[in-house]
Amino acid sequence: MRRAKGFTLVELLVVISVIVLLITLLLPALKSAREAARAVKCMSHLRQFTVALRIYADEFEDFLPAATWPKGSGEKMEWQNQTNRYMSHGGGSRTESYVCPTEPEEARQGINYMYSGFYGHEGRWNNGGNPVYRLRRYGDFDNPSKNLALIDGSNWSLVHVYGKSPKHFFFSDATSKRQSLSARHSERFNVLWVDGHVAVTDPSETTSNAIRGLN
Repeated sequence: MRRAKGFTLVELLVVISVIVLLITLLLPALKSAREAARAVKCMSHLRQFTVALRIYADEFEDFLPAATWPKGSGEKMEWQNQTNRYMSHGGGSRTESYVCPTEPEEARQGINYMYSGFYGHEGRWNNGGNPVYRLRRYGDFDNPSKNLALIDGSNWSLVHVYGKSPKHFFFSDATSKRQSLSARHSERFNVLWVDGHVAVTDPSETTSNAIRGLN
């Protein structure tokens, strides 16, 4: 009986080399696919905020929530405290809707989205006549699709990287001072615009006017 011939050492090495090559080629694609899935989930979270902001506006004469509102005794209520009960989880404790899956595990301790601090800072109608801090109605925006409401950010980075006080809104439109923002999706932001659409956005599109709601 003739004995079956097995693989030679050279043939095995060739097969192994081909497998290693395929893995090397496929890993970046798999990584990109995983990140794309995370980015889509992040956008889904922002769309939940679209609904929450709209319901809030329906109850409060078309106003967007204030970035921060004084409660008395030095306490402040930020935008997320005003809209939490309108989120799909029905209020109560913070859920995964507030965190982005792209952020590292330690950064998911806080809220991973930042609201424009120019919309009603301290609940004021204005700041010494400056209109950029006033409470805003949806109807106040000439081009709502060009003004941002929420953007990728990290409360964790403010506290643990920059040693600053925690907050969930931002003021500075200067690129060098945007420590709270996080272009975490292939160096771009997921942004919820005032008109309710969510889009992957290049940092160059987050202009001073877009952040201040003046477009």
